[in-house]
Amino acid sequence: MNPVAQFVVIRNLLLALRIPFHFFFAVFVLLLLRETAAMGPLLALHLGVVFALFITMPYGKFVHGIYRFVALVRYARERKMMGHV
Repeated sequence: MNPVAQFVVIRNLLLALRIPFHFFFAVFVLLLLRETAAMGPLLALHLGVVFALFITMPYGKFVHGIYRFVALVRYARERKMMGHV
């Protein structure tokens, strides 16, 4: 697959998932520089940032979606138990 087609596929995937622009930019830079000497340090930096986001996830807004989903499931279960289906 040529780089332009890869760019379009990745862009469409990220837009469909509503991933912020800075993630799109990081993936695009890694895609462009994958055959250069800068790829190793850039990939290490990228993976370090991703790892840091996952480590700090319980303390930030990143996990809000999980908490919201659990709250909605609990609410639906409580309504079902009360007979308000």
